[in-house]
Amino acid sequence: VPKEVIVSGQSAREKNNPRSFRSKVIEHVDAQKFLREDLWRYVYALRDIEDCAVDAGEASEEVNRRIACMKLYKDRSWLAPAVAMVADHNSNPDLLRRFFLGLDRLAFACVMTVIRNQGRYERFARVVRARGLEKDLFGKDGALLLTIGQTNALIAKLNDPINMDDNRGRLIALRLNAALPGGTLSDSATLEHILPKSDTEFWRGKFPNDKRRKEYTYLIGNFALLTQRQNDDASNKSWEEKRRIYFKTRGAPIQALTADVEQYKDWSEMALMARHVFLVGVLCTDLELV
Repeated sequence: VPKEVIVSGQSAREKNNPRSFRSKVIEHVDAQKFLREDLWRYVYALRDIEDCAVDAGEASEEVNRRIACMKLYKDRSWLAPAVAMVADHNSNPDLLRRFFLGLDRLAFACVMTVIRNQGRYERFARVVRARGLEKDLFGKDGALLLTIGQTNALIAKLNDPINMDDNRGRLIALRLNAALPGGTLSDSATLEHILPKSDTEFWRGKFPNDKRRKEYTYLIGNFALLTQRQNDDASNKSWEEKRRIYFKTRGAPIQALTADVEQYKDWSEMALMARHVFLVGVLCTDLELV
């Protein structure tokens, strides 16, 4: 969302068009009042959001965790509504908690292409205009709510193989890590496919169906997070060798998503699918999709 939406709720989408900017933005803002009374609030709000240091009272930890998750996303359309909300309504912890849950869910739906670019800008502009108005945010057809169709589409995408690219897979793995107990966000963690992308005799024996083996490789249930060195070492090694690298590498942190794997003594189709169902459930619960 263009930054002018923060103060006006209007988007001057036409580039290099002063007339559009004047009619859609300047005419909606008292410039003197904005400079005297409002500008500093937006500056401080942006600083706190960038630092993941928003003071939301008892909801601070939860709000800042969701901000950190949204900062993972390449698209920053969520930033304008976040700044507007923190600047204008920072004294209501419960409202801030609900707002950032909804904003995180909406931003994630955009990342997963459930909401396409065409409707994204207006959707986030609606959130700016509705800030502080609980009915407009959370009521029927609220700006922060997904439709039943969008919710079902998002859950379906989480259940499908994430084989578009490793960047999306890593993003989801990091997002999951932050939703698990004791989980954090780590810039240095890399995505590991437990059932490796490259075939070996060992893994063909464990997963004999070629088609299913390729699909299973990219399911969320097959994801772990490792350091780059661990990832290089694990590669396409056997399950026992991978377990040793995951949990016995001296000095390497064990991410919450990886720690969850330790309970599985064998990496089979049954184990992978059981973990997949569990992890999709964790993410759906964290985003209140179910």
